[in-house]
Amino acid sequence: MSTTLIKNSTVIFIGKFFLYFAGFYCFTMLIIALSAPGGLYSNVVAEYFDFVAGIKDLLQHSSSLALAMVDVKITNTADYRMYVPNGRSAIIAMSCVGYGVYSVWLAFVLATPASWQKKIVSIIVGLLLLFLINVFRISLLLYTMQHNKKMPLGIDHHTWFNIMAYSCIILLIWSYHTWAGKDKLRKLKA
Repeated sequence: MSTTLIKNSTVIFIGKFFLYFAGFYCFTMLIIALSAPGGLYSNVVAEYFDFVAGIKDLLQHSSSLALAMVDVKITNTADYRMYVPNGRSAIIAMSCVGYGVYSVWLAFVLATPASWQKKIVSIIVGLLLLFLINVFRISLLLYTMQHNKKMPLGIDHHTWFNIMAYSCIILLIWSYHTWAGKDKLRKLKA
């Protein structure tokens, strides 16, 4: 394969990646802006297209379920506040949703050449793993709050999420290239 072809395919990948990332990220920010009361609020968007609120609901209920497994009963409120039995609470804010890391994974998979079947499976697996990391992070935060402890190594929960999520993305990229790369090898041999 010539160096020019490699350089061109790298430039194309980088361009696609940034376009997809910007598209997913900006679309999510637009949905947030149109779903929040005041400003640009749209009742239609808030009612039918606010997938961010759906993710927040799922995070809230999944974290409560995870904590119930270790005998910590959480009280959830409609404004995404989660109370531990000792009265302390955390709120699932927009910055807790993880749409940035979801956008990175989606952009990477869509920008990389592979079959659509492999892309769909990779997207689902990656988003599920990133979601579970977020549930773990929220659960760990509430667990430490209930037991009046600090987060491990004194690192805040957002930083822990970023460390775990981007480590997961690196492993996902390696797995994806190993799995999806077989398609490219078959095409070269043919």
